[in-house]
Amino acid sequence: MSLYQVDKLLFQLFNDLELQEKYKRDAGEVLQRFDLHDSELKALREVNAGELYRMGAHTFLLWQFARMMDLKPAVYFKQVRGE
Repeated sequence: MSLYQVDKLLFQLFNDLELQEKYKRDAGEVLQRFDLHDSELKALREVNAGELYRMGAHTFLLWQFARMMDLKPAVYFKQVRGE
């Protein structure tokens, strides 16, 4: 697992509005810039906060990513709790 790369991506998305817009338009283009494993790519593309949480993604950055991707708080917390 390349947890550092996941956190690096989430950090950059949080801090760079232009990158956020690129990610929303074409996530694949942004994701290829990072050395991510298939399971990480899948969780990021599906906005699966629960899986990213269990992988050890930074919780603050993960929350910001979920908000950026319009994942509703109720869904986010269900995913994180594994429901």
